Amino acid sequence: MKFTKSIAVIRVFIGLYVFLLGGMAYAADLQVSQYSADPDPIGSGAQATFSVTVANNSTPTVSNAVVTIAVPGNFEVAGTAGDIPSYCALSGTPGSQTLTCTLTTLPGGGVANARTFSFKATAKTPGASNSTATIAAAGNSDSNPGNDSLTITPTVRAGADIALVKAGSASSVPAGGILQYTLSATNNGPNTTAAIRVVDNLPAASDFQFQSATGSGWTCNLSGTTLTCDYSGSAPAVGGSFPAITISGKITKNTAGTISNIAAVSITDPLVLDPATGNNISNTVVTNVQAGADLQAIKSMTSTITVGQGGSIVLSIRNTGPQTTPAGTKIADTIDSSLTIGVLPSGCARSGQTVTCTASSIVATGQVDFVIPVTGASATSGVLTNTAHVCAGR
Repeated sequence: MKFTKSIAVIRVFIGLYVFLLGGMAYAADLQVSQYSADPDPIGSGAQATFSVTVANNSTPTVSNAVVTIAVPGNFEVAGTAGDIPSYCALSGTPGSQTLTCTLTTLPGGGVANARTFSFKATAKTPGASNSTATIAAAGNSDSNPGNDSLTITPTVRAGADIALVKAGSASSVPAGGILQYTLSATNNGPNTTAAIRVVDNLPAASDFQFQSATGSGWTCNLSGTTLTCDYSGSAPAVGGSFPAITISGKITKNTAGTISNIAAVSITDPLVLDPATGNNISNTVVTNVQAGADLQAIKSMTSTITVGQGGSIVLSIRNTGPQTTPAGTKIADTIDSSLTIGVLPSGCARSGQTVTCTASSIVATGQVDFVIPVTGASATSGVLTNTAHVCAGR
């Protein structure tokens, strides 16, 4: 009987100990030390990263801390893998979502042992909306409840995803030829805007001589080799394109090779942001420059030639560049039958009344002249008109 009483006393003490232990509250100072959104402000349609840092400013480790985050009403968390940590659960509907994150281990020691995690959310509606992150632990009577939460107010602005594409008029252009670039900008939304700017860093002046830049609603200005075009027309609908910009210039590169060009687009309205800037820079257009030069045919002759009297016709080939022409460039002229052709200079030959002269190599800006002697054979009823033609050698 005495032994039985002893067992009963032990059971009473054990029960009392368990009761006291189970009902005992601890007092850890839990803290949300940092909460931020990046970027802020953000354009509608873009994805922001929200970062939360929490700490346990007391000594014992807390094993049941829970962080509750009220997602901003103008953001949406998709909840897919990679958007939220695996230990977080998403509830609610877009515009009223809550993220609940359970931290099974939060060691003491304050900031030195703080824990940071993040989640991603897509900006939806322009405006500002509050978001509060709060930390708590069941059974904890926080010794400093004032630092248990932080509130931020991220701003969403209108968003317009502007993409730029560039094209060249030809993949290969002979030196001295004309090359055109076409720039096309598209607004992929989700909002509209007309405030955009295109900047094109043209090839070096030694390779490309700018002539013009045109486009409906565009105003373009050149400074050095930088062309800046601002748009002042109406905004296209989401998914629509702005009027194209056409840039024209002459190839002045004095050696065969390639020239490259690239351009970029940006939004000039500070209240509209681009949610996807990776497509703001155009593709690179590479143009093959073939050997070539701009050749001119020039012709002059004695203004009046009487029957039986002599005169001359001067056929000239002028190379305006940019490259030296190899030997073989020809100029041809069909001379009127009222004139008798005399002894031709070196490099010239005739077939009937057609005279063809072949030049040796002509340097850029150089000129070669062929003087053709003629004699008046018969009178004409008026002024004679004819044209000489030049072509590069093959």
